[in-house]
Amino acid sequence: MNNQALFDDLLVSAPNGGGLFAVRGGQAQHVDGLSSTGLAWRADALVRALQPGDWVVYGPDEAMTSMAAAVHCADIHDVLWRDDGNGFWMVSTDHNEVVHVDADFRPLQRWAFPGELDSMHINCLARWGDEVVFSAFGAFSERRAYKGASAGAGFVRALEGVEPLITGLSQPHSLKPWGADLLLADSEKRSIALFDRQGREKKRKVLDGYTRGIAIGRQALFVGLSASRTPEPGGLASATVVALDLHTWEELGRLPLPAREIYEVLQLPPGVDMATLLQRIAAVHINPYVYE
Repeated sequence: MNNQALFDDLLVSAPNGGGLFAVRGGQAQHVDGLSSTGLAWRADALVRALQPGDWVVYGPDEAMTSMAAAVHCADIHDVLWRDDGNGFWMVSTDHNEVVHVDADFRPLQRWAFPGELDSMHINCLARWGDEVVFSAFGAFSERRAYKGASAGAGFVRALEGVEPLITGLSQPHSLKPWGADLLLADSEKRSIALFDRQGREKKRKVLDGYTRGIAIGRQALFVGLSASRTPEPGGLASATVVALDLHTWEELGRLPLPAREIYEVLQLPPGVDMATLLQRIAAVHINPYVYE
């Protein structure tokens, strides 16, 4: 399968000045330069997280931008729609919190975890079975103590749980339920891995970049690769989306992007008109900023 057929109906978010990309027919369009992290689609609406602490919902009738200051959140990473239609969860990474925000952007509930600001680096969310789960770099208590100490310290845990469900990870991201199992990016190990409910690793694929952003697509498994923040010989020149076979995980193709990093990869469902969605996105004016 050629890239034109393989890479289609994708949205790719890029943090730290990268922005948002739309991929159609094997071609990537730079939609805007707003530093973007989490993306989530439900029915006919897209929620998009923006650094350092904002988000916007692009709905069928109008787009709604948040009043992030009223919610009191910082360094938003992931967003996850609720199944009951009552808003979504989001991760306030700097505050070690997960927040439930209703459809009117009012905070209804907070799950706050101990430690100084950004000590655990909570980042991604998923609904795995009957539980909402999150990933974190580790149970650190001091601000960004994970720097240089994250190897093997990362975990996945239920939002309402106490003990981790999966341990021994290195800067995990991008939690994606796959049947009864959970697929994730073991980012610092430059790999993706599949785990069962007992936390046992079933499968792993090592790639050539910092893995972050996964979409279980209709014809392929898409994985985002970020270039190193510190130049390295033979490293990726730019962020890249890699397509893997859904069964064997063998590489089918790759698409480089004019950015350094990828946060999320999302394939829109069949029947969603990308052009109409991009018109909605273009109609919303948001002042750009870069998270430091």
